[in-house]
Amino acid sequence: MEKVKQQIEQIRNIGIIAHIDAGKTTVTERMLFYSGKTHRIGEVDEGTTITDFLEQEKERGITIESAVVSLLWKDNSINIIDTPGHVDFTGEVERSLRVLDGAVVIFSAVEGVESQSETVWHQADHYHVPRIVFINKMDRVGADFFSVINEMRDKFPQQQLILNIPVIIEDQFTGIIDVLTQQYLIWDSSDEGMTVSINKIPSDYLPLAIKYHESLMETLSDYDDKIAESYLEGKNLDIENIKNTIRKLTIDNKIVPVLSGSAKKNIGVQPVMDSITEYLPSPNDFLEIKVINPEDHSICQIKATPESPFLALVFKVVSDIHVGKLQYMRVYSGTIRNKVQVLNSSTGKKEIIQKIYAIYADKRVEVNFAKMGDIVEITGPKIASTGHTLTSYKEKYYLEKPVFPVPVVSLAIEPKSSSHLDKLYECLELLKQEDPTFKYSEDKETGQLIISGMGELYLEVLVERLKRNFQVPVNKGTPRVAYRESISCENVTSFEFSKIIGGKKYWAVVKIKVKPGSGLFCQFDIEKNLFSSFNKEIKVILKNFEDSFKSTYIPGPLAGFPLMAISAQVTDLKINDDQIAEAVLDSALEIAFEKACQKADPVLLEPVMKMELFTPDEYLGEVMKSLNSLLAKVTSIEDRKTHKLIYSEVALSKTFGYATALRGLTKGKAMYTMQFSRYERLSPDEQQEVLKKFRGF
Repeated sequence: MEKVKQQIEQIRNIGIIAHIDAGKTTVTERMLFYSGKTHRIGEVDEGTTITDFLEQEKERGITIESAVVSLLWKDNSINIIDTPGHVDFTGEVERSLRVLDGAVVIFSAVEGVESQSETVWHQADHYHVPRIVFINKMDRVGADFFSVINEMRDKFPQQQLILNIPVIIEDQFTGIIDVLTQQYLIWDSSDEGMTVSINKIPSDYLPLAIKYHESLMETLSDYDDKIAESYLEGKNLDIENIKNTIRKLTIDNKIVPVLSGSAKKNIGVQPVMDSITEYLPSPNDFLEIKVINPEDHSICQIKATPESPFLALVFKVVSDIHVGKLQYMRVYSGTIRNKVQVLNSSTGKKEIIQKIYAIYADKRVEVNFAKMGDIVEITGPKIASTGHTLTSYKEKYYLEKPVFPVPVVSLAIEPKSSSHLDKLYECLELLKQEDPTFKYSEDKETGQLIISGMGELYLEVLVERLKRNFQVPVNKGTPRVAYRESISCENVTSFEFSKIIGGKKYWAVVKIKVKPGSGLFCQFDIEKNLFSSFNKEIKVILKNFEDSFKSTYIPGPLAGFPLMAISAQVTDLKINDDQIAEAVLDSALEIAFEKACQKADPVLLEPVMKMELFTPDEYLGEVMKSLNSLLAKVTSIEDRKTHKLIYSEVALSKTFGYATALRGLTKGKAMYTMQFSRYERLSPDEQQEVLKKFRGF
């Protein structure tokens, strides 16, 4: 068992996360090459990378789905999840961060801390994921390492610990200075950066190297008395103790080690790999994990060891034409073998794990078992989907689910051949199981099939996938906004519901109060004294309804758009039988809620986006005019040497087609990204116009 613990100690489950085009996949390819896992470096531009294996990824030059690869580096097994950088695929990042122990965040030295980088940073904060930073693209014109450091200080609470600084001589990025060892490292371009030589620090950089060495030691001295004593008394530094201190502070999310380099030029990647093994945690660093007790939905902590009962989280589901339904699973405690029955504690149903696979991008190798810390694929479970917990614990504990953003763009589609309609619905259901950010529904007024996702690109990729992977070509309409509905005042409504089941009549009378709330879903609870008055069976029904209500899209009374930001409370509930059927009670609660919302002055909400636009100075005037035409609110403009970075907020409905217009306006030299910010209420005139478009009156 000690051998197993040692093996787990040498595991690193990490993610590569960043804004689009910051260089995530390029960094991953170098890691695979330098570890000896591959014998040639794959390039994004050539479509030859290991992790971007989908045809659409190769064609578009972007990561669409997260991919898992593994490598060995200095006796450590590093499992890497390379995640998408485009905001449309942020669901992939969310699900990955939920199961990672650490992350490498990549910033471009030119563009700095961009919007999606900031988003993934906060996602990592939510899951308490320790991270290191790699400031990439130091070879590019306009690269500014210390400007990015200042941005990080302004935007993030963690203290930055600079471990190396870039050396630029005669406008050429030549290498880095290791701040701790005071060594100048140069990479040999003739063997693609495999050989690293140690040199004397250039005299021009010596004051800077000393300054950041002193800063490093002063920061660590604040946390460790031995380091402080050695440093102040001028003794020889204990490098091992210094690295252990950096590791502890990193795992505690008190500091973030920062490194620099250029993955494209094969400079600075090996120090990142060293930092992953030296500073990021292993599964053994989390011997207690938070779980949810199904009895009272309280959060408790249990010990996670190789000897503990099996506990794992399903974080991704895919459909493979050769293998069938596959689940990606992170094992948090214990060990599991194939052909074993486990409990899906999220559903209360038994599942069988037939086969277990080790993953390497689009390839898989069957293995006999998976242990604590492993990330594997499995086949067998029929029900298990993203966020479900598989376990052998008798207590039926389950793990926290990933939290996914809501779709903001919709599209009407229909199969090109009516004979494909049933198959289309089957495919959409499969895609919905794979990706929780994808939704589909049928418009009640028009009968159109509506698909919804995180953006135009997301839906474009999905439609192409229907054609290529499932052989179901579709006609599509123009993208449209995924509006939401809410209420503007408080209302109390009573409703009686009855139904005959098995010759017996059941009824329930519900009194419910609704009022404007907050959040992207609706909040629901039962008045405390009322809840405690029911027997255990009724309490379970009410609790299950409450849990599903908080994560379910409920159609609104205006045009059937999902309701949000509503607080609902049942203040009185009468039933004629303690053995009332769950379906009867659920229906009574649902209909009472709907009727209360109808009487609470429902309103329409539209998504507002944060936009970041990067443009050469020469086009600034025209770009500002174009933003005015969108009725965008410019919040700030940052100077980036020869470029400007414009921050603004704009209604999503105004942005369709803007990418094409901007390309024409700036000869393709400007670009922008958007991410969801919030929902805002439409004015009465705007609401009427939208409702007329969707309802026809």
